[in-house]
Amino acid sequence: MVLTSAQEIVVDDPEDDIERELAFYNQALAAAKEGISRLLDAKVPWQRPLDYYAEMVKSDDHMRRVKQQLMVEHKSIAEAEERRKQRELKRYSKEVQAEKKKERTQMKKQAIDEVSKWRKTRAKEGYTPDGPEYNPDNMNVNIRQPKKVGERFDAKNHKKSQKRQYKENKYGHGGRKKLLKQNDSKSANDMSSFRVAVRGGVSKGGKKGGGGSSSKRPGKDARAKARGRK
Repeated sequence: MVLTSAQEIVVDDPEDDIERELAFYNQALAAAKEGISRLLDAKVPWQRPLDYYAEMVKSDDHMRRVKQQLMVEHKSIAEAEERRKQRELKRYSKEVQAEKKKERTQMKKQAIDEVSKWRKTRAKEGYTPDGPEYNPDNMNVNIRQPKKVGERFDAKNHKKSQKRQYKENKYGHGGRKKLLKQNDSKSANDMSSFRVAVRGGVSKGGKKGGGGSSSKRPGKDARAKARGRK
């Protein structure tokens, strides 16, 4: 009943528990099959009776823990593989987006070049209002129709909005506003707006700041004597 495997155990990574245990399992399974075949040839019963109970080499609790550990390792490997696939998919999506963006940029540049070329051609040939206008369908682009060559903004004929008129009435029409109230020699010598009463001069009544009674208030001693007499 002692069997020796004819094949040596070869493991690429001895530190890999799963690979090492799998090699042991395959070796033990091959030996068990060989032993069963020998017992059958010798007509020796090798299965235990149904009413025979014996303790196993490893308990059920130990085998349950081994199975749980194997399941955890298998799950971690599957999750790592899924994360790798997600990274590859994300990298591929970024490449597709970059390619799409590059394609849109090229199309936009091509459309701008075509419009610029069309404008130069129209200006060279001489544009007339009655002549053929620009048709976007001929160039497969969807842009606004450009202004006429030589056309400028006319401020006089341009109608201002109500909001613009309100702001101009409130703040003015723009332009320089700094140092507008600064005096010059002419404004400094102009005394036509000067008024004595307002500027702190003496009025006709003899009192500063305006007219009034000309009576003078008694002094301190006079007021004290007046109180004493009372």
